[in-house]
Amino acid sequence: MIQGIVLINIASGLEEEVASKIKDIPSISQVFLVYGTYDAVALVEVDDMGKLRDIVLGNIRRIKGVLSTTTLIVMESMSGSKQPT
Repeated sequence: MIQGIVLINIASGLEEEVASKIKDIPSISQVFLVYGTYDAVALVEVDDMGKLRDIVLGNIRRIKGVLSTTTLIVMESMSGSKQPT
């Protein structure tokens, strides 16, 4: 399984609309609207790099309001445990 983290810049005022469309794309496991350099982050889980390419170029980047994307390929997943405070 290949996991990708897609960082997305979205045109002002279209953030919620674009995020809603992204979350409906198959293989997108989560979408977050965030503060900072990017407007949204999408987590993608696919079987091969070709499918990741298709999702980013063929689906996410074609949504009206998406200005740019940066894709990070996960090399290793680490889970931490959160201790109550």
